[in-house]
Amino acid sequence: MESEHIEAMKYSLLLPQLISKVKNIGYRESKPLDLNTLMDDNTFRETIIIYINTQKGFISLYKYLQQLQLELIQLIEKEIDKK
Repeated sequence: MESEHIEAMKYSLLLPQLISKVKNIGYRESKPLDLNTLMDDNTFRETIIIYINTQKGFISLYKYLQQLQLELIQLIEKEIDKK
């Protein structure tokens, strides 16, 4: 579900903004077509913020799930030690 959500965001929100406003100048390197226009582009800024916040949300979820897994492992180990 997560990867489908991320992919949908990437292709429907993020990429159209990037393609129309950023020029690829090398491997993992880009620059704005017009920096002043880009700085004033609220739609571009909000799209980036939404994408970043979504990623942060998934990272928080992963950390929470990791903690739950560690707690579950400890409970299982306690049960094993009882026997």
